Amino acid sequence: MGIPPTWRAIDMDPQTMNAAFKTMVDQNPTFGQAYSLEQLQTLIQQGIKVIAFDFGTPGRGLLTNLNVLHQALPSEMTADVFAQLASSQVEVQLKTNAPKVESARIGDLDGRRIRYEFPIQTANGQLNASFFQYVALKGKDAFVITFTTRTEDAETYRSTFDQIAANFSLQP
Repeated sequence: MGIPPTWRAIDMDPQTMNAAFKTMVDQNPTFGQAYSLEQLQTLIQQGIKVIAFDFGTPGRGLLTNLNVLHQALPSEMTADVFAQLASSQVEVQLKTNAPKVESARIGDLDGRRIRYEFPIQTANGQLNASFFQYVALKGKDAFVITFTTRTEDAETYRSTFDQIAANFSLQP
Protein backbone atom coordinates (compact mmCIF):
# COMPACT_ATOMS: atom_id res chain seq x y z
CA MET A 1 0.00 0.00 0.00
CA GLY A 2 1.51 3.32 -1.01
CA ILE A 3 1.18 6.20 1.44
CA PRO A 4 2.28 9.84 1.03
CA PRO A 5 5.75 10.84 2.33
CA THR A 6 4.39 12.64 5.43
CA TRP A 7 2.68 9.44 6.60
CA ARG A 8 4.37 6.85 8.86
CA ALA A 9 3.15 3.25 9.07
CA ILE A 10 3.42 0.92 12.03
CA ASP A 11 3.54 -2.80 11.32
CA MET A 12 1.15 -4.30 13.84
CA ASP A 13 3.34 -7.33 14.54
CA PRO A 14 2.99 -8.08 18.29
CA GLN A 15 6.67 -9.11 18.40
CA THR A 16 7.94 -5.70 17.26
CA MET A 17 5.17 -3.38 18.52
CA ASN A 18 7.05 -2.04 21.58
CA ALA A 19 10.08 -1.03 19.50
CA ALA A 20 7.92 0.45 16.72
CA PHE A 21 5.92 2.50 19.22
CA LYS A 22 9.09 3.82 20.90
CA THR A 23 10.53 4.82 17.50
CA MET A 24 7.33 6.69 16.59
CA VAL A 25 7.33 8.57 19.91
CA ASP A 26 11.05 9.40 19.59
CA GLN A 27 10.46 10.81 16.10
CA ASN A 28 7.15 12.52 16.93
CA PRO A 29 6.67 13.26 20.66
CA THR A 30 3.06 14.42 20.12
CA PHE A 31 2.26 10.91 18.94
CA GLY A 32 2.93 9.57 22.45
CA GLN A 33 0.58 12.17 23.90
CA ALA A 34 -2.25 11.19 21.57
CA TYR A 35 -1.83 7.39 21.53
CA SER A 36 -0.72 4.76 24.00
CA LEU A 37 1.02 1.45 23.47
CA GLU A 38 -2.01 -0.22 25.10
CA GLN A 39 -4.35 1.33 22.50
CA LEU A 40 -2.24 -0.04 19.67
CA GLN A 41 -2.05 -3.47 21.30
CA THR A 42 -5.86 -3.50 21.53
CA LEU A 43 -6.04 -2.79 17.79
CA ILE A 44 -3.82 -5.81 17.12
CA GLN A 45 -6.23 -7.99 19.11
CA GLN A 46 -9.10 -6.66 16.96
CA GLY A 47 -7.37 -7.81 13.76
CA ILE A 48 -5.75 -4.57 12.60
CA LYS A 49 -2.77 -5.40 10.34
CA VAL A 50 -1.35 -1.93 9.61
CA ILE A 51 -1.87 1.54 11.01
CA ALA A 52 -0.41 4.75 9.59
CA PHE A 53 -0.47 8.39 10.67
CA ASP A 54 -0.06 11.63 8.70
CA PHE A 55 2.51 13.75 10.52
CA GLY A 56 2.18 16.52 7.92
CA THR A 57 -0.39 18.41 10.02
CA PRO A 58 0.45 17.64 13.68
CA GLY A 59 -0.83 19.40 16.78
CA ARG A 60 -4.48 19.67 15.80
CA GLY A 61 -5.99 17.21 18.25
CA LEU A 62 -6.11 14.22 15.91
CA LEU A 63 -3.53 12.85 13.54
CA THR A 64 -5.22 11.80 10.32
CA ASN A 65 -4.74 8.07 10.18
CA LEU A 66 -5.61 4.81 8.52
CA ASN A 67 -5.84 1.22 9.60
CA VAL A 68 -6.25 -1.98 7.63
CA LEU A 69 -8.40 -4.80 8.97
CA HIS A 70 -8.55 -8.30 7.53
CA GLN A 71 -11.58 -10.33 8.56
CA ALA A 72 -12.45 -13.91 7.64
CA LEU A 73 -16.16 -14.24 6.87
CA PRO A 74 -18.32 -17.35 7.43
CA SER A 75 -19.50 -17.25 3.81
CA GLU A 76 -18.93 -15.37 0.58
CA MET A 77 -20.95 -12.21 -0.10
CA THR A 78 -20.77 -9.24 -2.43
CA ALA A 79 -19.06 -5.98 -1.52
CA ASP A 80 -22.47 -4.30 -1.69
CA VAL A 81 -24.03 -6.67 0.88
CA PHE A 82 -20.99 -6.40 3.18
CA ALA A 83 -21.03 -2.59 2.94
CA GLN A 84 -24.75 -2.48 3.77
CA LEU A 85 -24.19 -4.70 6.81
CA ALA A 86 -21.24 -2.57 7.94
CA SER A 87 -23.21 0.62 7.36
CA SER A 88 -26.15 -0.66 9.42
CA GLN A 89 -23.79 -1.70 12.21
CA VAL A 90 -22.24 1.78 12.31
CA GLU A 91 -25.66 3.43 12.38
CA VAL A 92 -26.96 1.25 15.23
CA GLN A 93 -23.82 1.02 17.39
CA LEU A 94 -22.80 4.68 17.09
CA LYS A 95 -26.37 6.01 17.00
CA THR A 96 -25.46 8.20 14.06
CA ASN A 97 -27.08 9.13 10.75
CA ALA A 98 -27.03 6.48 8.04
CA PRO A 99 -23.56 6.40 6.48
CA LYS A 100 -23.20 7.24 2.79
CA VAL A 101 -22.21 4.20 0.69
CA GLU A 102 -20.62 4.59 -2.77
CA SER A 103 -18.78 2.38 -5.25
CA ALA A 104 -14.99 2.53 -4.97
CA ARG A 105 -11.91 0.79 -6.32
CA ILE A 106 -9.73 -0.94 -3.73
CA GLY A 107 -6.66 -2.12 -5.60
CA ASP A 108 -7.88 -4.56 -8.24
CA LEU A 109 -11.02 -5.39 -6.23
CA ASP A 110 -14.52 -3.97 -6.57
CA GLY A 111 -15.38 -2.24 -3.32
CA ARG A 112 -17.44 0.33 -1.51
CA ARG A 113 -16.65 3.54 0.36
CA ILE A 114 -18.66 4.09 3.54
CA ARG A 115 -18.55 7.62 4.96
CA TYR A 116 -19.85 8.83 8.30
CA GLU A 117 -19.16 11.41 10.99
CA PHE A 118 -18.97 10.88 14.70
CA PRO A 119 -17.64 12.87 17.69
CA ILE A 120 -14.63 11.22 19.33
CA GLN A 121 -12.75 11.79 22.54
CA THR A 122 -9.03 12.52 22.20
CA ALA A 123 -6.34 13.41 24.72
CA ASN A 124 -7.08 17.06 23.84
CA GLY A 125 -10.87 16.83 24.25
CA GLN A 126 -13.80 15.94 22.02
CA LEU A 127 -13.82 16.71 18.30
CA ASN A 128 -15.90 15.84 15.27
CA ALA A 129 -14.26 13.17 13.14
CA SER A 130 -15.01 11.91 9.65
CA PHE A 131 -14.52 8.25 8.82
CA PHE A 132 -14.00 6.84 5.35
CA GLN A 133 -14.11 3.05 5.21
CA TYR A 134 -13.12 1.30 2.00
CA VAL A 135 -14.35 -2.30 1.95
CA ALA A 136 -13.50 -5.05 -0.52
CA LEU A 137 -13.96 -8.80 -0.53
CA LYS A 138 -12.06 -11.67 -2.07
CA GLY A 139 -13.76 -14.99 -1.49
CA LYS A 140 -14.47 -15.24 2.25
CA ASP A 141 -11.90 -12.53 3.12
CA ALA A 142 -13.01 -8.99 3.85
CA PHE A 143 -10.56 -6.09 3.81
CA VAL A 144 -11.47 -2.78 5.44
CA ILE A 145 -9.29 0.31 5.17
CA THR A 146 -10.53 2.93 7.62
CA PHE A 147 -9.36 6.54 7.43
CA THR A 148 -10.07 8.97 10.27
CA THR A 149 -9.62 12.73 10.10
CA ARG A 150 -11.06 15.89 11.58
CA THR A 151 -14.40 16.68 9.90
CA GLU A 152 -13.13 20.07 8.73
CA ASP A 153 -10.24 18.30 6.93
CA ALA A 154 -12.35 15.56 5.29
CA GLU A 155 -12.73 17.08 1.82
CA THR A 156 -9.05 18.01 1.69
CA TYR A 157 -8.08 14.40 2.40
CA ARG A 158 -10.71 12.63 0.30
CA SER A 159 -8.58 12.37 -2.86
CA THR A 160 -5.60 11.13 -0.79
CA PHE A 161 -7.80 8.44 0.78
CA ASP A 162 -9.15 7.43 -2.66
CA GLN A 163 -5.62 7.20 -4.04
CA ILE A 164 -4.30 5.10 -1.14
CA ALA A 165 -7.30 2.74 -1.44
CA ALA A 166 -6.85 2.47 -5.21
CA ASN A 167 -3.22 1.39 -4.68
CA PHE A 168 -4.10 -1.26 -2.09
CA SER A 169 -2.72 -4.71 -2.86
CA LEU A 170 -2.92 -8.05 -1.14
CA GLN A 171 0.38 -9.51 -0.05
CA PRO A 172 0.79 -13.23 -0.77
